[in-house]
Amino acid sequence: MTTTYILNRSPTKRLKDVTPEEAWTGHKPNVEHLRIFGSVCYKHVPNQLRKKLEDKGMSFVMIGYHPTGGYKLFDLKTGKATVSRDVVVDETAIADASESQHEESRIFIDEVVDPERKYDSDESDTSVRRSSRDSQLPSRLRDYDLSYEAITIAEGNFVHYALIVEVEPINFEQVVGDKKWRKAMEEEIDSIERNQTWELTELPVGKKPITLKWVYKSKINPQGEVVKHKARLMAKGFLQQAGIDYGEVFALVARIETIRLVISIAAQFRWTLHLM
Repeated sequence: MTTTYILNRSPTKRLKDVTPEEAWTGHKPNVEHLRIFGSVCYKHVPNQLRKKLEDKGMSFVMIGYHPTGGYKLFDLKTGKATVSRDVVVDETAIADASESQHEESRIFIDEVVDPERKYDSDESDTSVRRSSRDSQLPSRLRDYDLSYEAITIAEGNFVHYALIVEVEPINFEQVVGDKKWRKAMEEEIDSIERNQTWELTELPVGKKPITLKWVYKSKINPQGEVVKHKARLMAKGFLQQAGIDYGEVFALVARIETIRLVISIAAQFRWTLHLM
C-alpha cells in the first residue's frame, strides 16, 4: 500500500512527467509529507493519556500514510499498528525489525536465602540451594536499570523502592502525634494571634460556621532535603456565600500597577518612600 501510494505521486514517462494522481484528479499532489519508509518516529502522548512521570512520546516505525493525512506507525514491542498526525520522524535512524519484541521483557532474579535458617527435610541433601526464577519485568520499568538490591519478590509481585522525599500529610489525624508538625501548627497559631487576624465570637442563631482545614507543606532545598515544615490554617472558602459571609473581595498582595503608580507620584512631588 505504501509503494502504491508513492507511485501514484511520482511522475511517469507514459503520462509525460505527470503523476497518476494529477492525471486523475487534476491537482498536483503535495509530497512534502513523504518520509523514508522504516524510519524511526516518535508519537506524542497527550496529557490525558499518560501519568505525570511517564514519557511524553513513544517510539514507532513509519510504515505508511493514512488518507486523513496521518502516518501509519508500527510498534515493535506490541506488534500493533496505529495512526497519528502528531509525529516527529527521524529519517537518519532506520528501525531494525530484528529488535521486534512481541513477548514481555524478562529478567532473572536469585531468591534470597538466609543461611542461618533451619530446614526440616526427609532428603539426605540438606544443603541450601539457590534457585533461579524467570520473572516478567513490568512495562513501566523497562526503561530503567534495576539493581539486585532494588528488586525483591513478595507474594509473586515486585516491590520497588521509590526515590521520594517525605510525603506531606493531608489531614490533622496524620500529624497529631508528630512533634515537627505540631510545632509548625503552633507557630501558625502564634502568628495568627500576634497579627490579630481574627477574634473569637459567639455564633449567631441559625447560622452555620465556616469550617477550617490544616494544609501542610514541606520546604525543600536544592539538594532535595527537607529544611522546614510549614502549616497553614485555611478557611474553606467554597462554603461562603456572597452577601452573607462577605461583602467585598480584595487581594492581599499589591498589584504591580499600584506600586508603579505610587512610585511615579512620589517622584513627581519629591516625596520620601518608606518600605513597610
